[in-house]
Amino acid sequence: MTREEQLAIANLMPSFSAARIIARCSESVDFMQTNDSLQEMNDALLIQKWKPWEKSTGPKTPEGKKASSLRWLKHGMRSAEVRSMESAIATLARMERVARNKIP
Repeated sequence: MTREEQLAIANLMPSFSAARIIARCSESVDFMQTNDSLQEMNDALLIQKWKPWEKSTGPKTPEGKKASSLRWLKHGMRSAEVRSMESAIATLARMERVARNKIP
């Protein structure tokens, strides 16, 4: 994206003075090479203005609460990978106990 294109896009967003400053500074710091980076910057500014994290109240319906309570299954020590390893270890332990009981 040329400098003229950056300035033209930045001037379309008058409420976001940061966009104009970054577009003007891009001559020395050429990090705005695509429309995607300008869109990402615009999205970030909108999200900062919107502040959705301040309005979040969590799940309200029983279905939502149940889904939310099951998130621990996807992450950390309760991820599917860890649970499958724990299951395999438990199976091996059961097999060992059975084998010990069969030996006189």
